[in-house]
Amino acid sequence: MGSTAAHEKLKSEFRASNFSITRENKQRKQQRQNFHIYSDKPEQDESELQLLLEIQEAEKRKSNTMASDFGDSTSTIPGSPSNVAHNPIEALQNSLASGKYSDLLINHGLRRWKAHRVIVCSQSSILESMIEEHDNGTNTLNLSDYDYDAVRYLLEYLYGTNYVTQDVEPEFGLFDHIRVFNLGVSLQISGLINLSVLKFRHNLNNYVDSPLLFFSVVREIYTTQPQPSPLTPPVRRFQVFPSFNQNERERERVNVPTNPGLRLAVLEAGVAEMRKLLSGEYREEFLDLTGEVTDFQAEMYLLMLENPNRPLEMRVEEKVLCENCGPRPVGDGYLVETECKSCGEPRALAFN
Repeated sequence: MGSTAAHEKLKSEFRASNFSITRENKQRKQQRQNFHIYSDKPEQDESELQLLLEIQEAEKRKSNTMASDFGDSTSTIPGSPSNVAHNPIEALQNSLASGKYSDLLINHGLRRWKAHRVIVCSQSSILESMIEEHDNGTNTLNLSDYDYDAVRYLLEYLYGTNYVTQDVEPEFGLFDHIRVFNLGVSLQISGLINLSVLKFRHNLNNYVDSPLLFFSVVREIYTTQPQPSPLTPPVRRFQVFPSFNQNERERERVNVPTNPGLRLAVLEAGVAEMRKLLSGEYREEFLDLTGEVTDFQAEMYLLMLENPNRPLEMRVEEKVLCENCGPRPVGDGYLVETECKSCGEPRALAFN
């Protein structure tokens, strides 16, 4: 009885195994037929055909995996952006360097910059009014009438709120800052004006020790005026010091531009060093400068008159007993007793 049951069980397992093998063989046969139908190649042997079928299965599994990971397998996956900036200022600087998203072409001679109207026009209405719109849709801004280096520093400022010069000897970037200042005045960019004055004043007060360089800077400031744009409205002029506006004669004698930042810097330096300039080896050069640039001379006088409490350098004569002993304290004088030459009476003589 038990052997009969075991026998029946073996027969059942054998039939199931044969059925599975038969079904697998039918599937393989159908795959071979399908492959031969869609292939124009001659019939391959069994091993080569098996390899091709396995490759097809692998490609099919790969496609199914990608579809499950990204949804629709036919959708387009955008690539990641390149050169991502770390902050907004860097992004603006990169956009100027690459010309990406540009809608404005700035020209200076043969030099071209692919710029952006929103950056340029939002900081200067003068620049906005100078833009030329062409029929082909391009917008151009020609700055060839201005100093080239100043234009470079201007763009650096517009896209980064700062500009960097080579502040090294012998000029310490002073003339660069003067040119940037003049351009800022012409284009009415107050931030650029203030920044150039700040940089100029810092370098003048901390690095310059040559009177000849100082004289050259004064001549540059007083003899070069900002180039006005053809579209710039007339500039109202006033004096360096507000009280001068009350005296019409002084208004005629002293003619100061609306932005006196650089003039004030050299005036203050000239007044502070006037004693050395008048008594040192550069006396003649200083007198030649004041005779040549009369506005500079007049404004130094007015600066001292308007600021009578300005601290001045005072020379104090020390009371010295002798070279070995040095100065004496106040009240420490001499008392000498002697006889009068006329009557012979004893007398005391006190002196400091």
